[in-house]
Amino acid sequence: MSKILYTLKVIFKFFIIIGLLSTGLVLSACERELKEHKVPPAVVEKLEKKNDPKLQAKAVEGTITLGEGQTPMVTQSAVVFLYARPRGVESGPPLAVKKINLFNFPMEYSLGPADVMMQGTSFDGPLTVSARLDLDGDPKARPGDLEGRIDVEPGNKQAHIVLGEQVRGGKEITGTLSLTPELQKNLPETPVLFILARPHGVKGGAPLAVKRVIGAQFPYEFRIGQADAMLPDTEFDGAVTLLFRLDNDGNLKSTPGDMEGKIDANAGDTNINVVMETLVGG
Repeated sequence: MSKILYTLKVIFKFFIIIGLLSTGLVLSACERELKEHKVPPAVVEKLEKKNDPKLQAKAVEGTITLGEGQTPMVTQSAVVFLYARPRGVESGPPLAVKKINLFNFPMEYSLGPADVMMQGTSFDGPLTVSARLDLDGDPKARPGDLEGRIDVEPGNKQAHIVLGEQVRGGKEITGTLSLTPELQKNLPETPVLFILARPHGVKGGAPLAVKRVIGAQFPYEFRIGQADAMLPDTEFDGAVTLLFRLDNDGNLKSTPGDMEGKIDANAGDTNINVVMETLVGG
């Protein structure tokens, strides 16, 4: 029995030695790998800044929320870009930048020395921090993207940004929408207004552009254009028919009790007056 125990102990020690040798070989290989493939200086600097309490104290932090009535069609390619520039500087490379691929509003953010564009640049002085919900993931702002900004000092931990401004471009139509007195009496408590634009003469299919507004107050100053196009590559131009619908259930499909009005216009028209006077099913 003692011989068997002795033999088992020898075998056990043998495997321990083999394991230690294997571990040593793996660690040596890892060390060689790190020496052969050096970490880029920019990455090293960023990691050092993230671990430096004094520098992290300069980071600007807060929340990003959607503005009232903003309901963008967020796709898988959408991202949030954060920029910091010296206050008063509107263009050129930003002082610091961050791209956020996974988000949900309201969202918390932090932007600081670890996010500067150029090595050796200090994150100091009065700043303007901007946020943009970019619907196609391209750093270039396009119509339909949502923006917001705030003027802050480095270290501000209550820098709350509201994405309430749409990036505009191309042609649009603006005007005033009002209701007849009869429809005004039946106005829902929280109306949902849909504005749809179709090429003149086209009665069905996907709209050229669409906008959804919650809680509109009448008379309502409206605008619709390239920023509201259903497809990014669609050009908002030419003769169009605008359909206005106050919806009872918030669904784009027309149902009895909804209120409607429409007008023919041309892309680029301004200050047109529209009266909603039809009660669906009435």
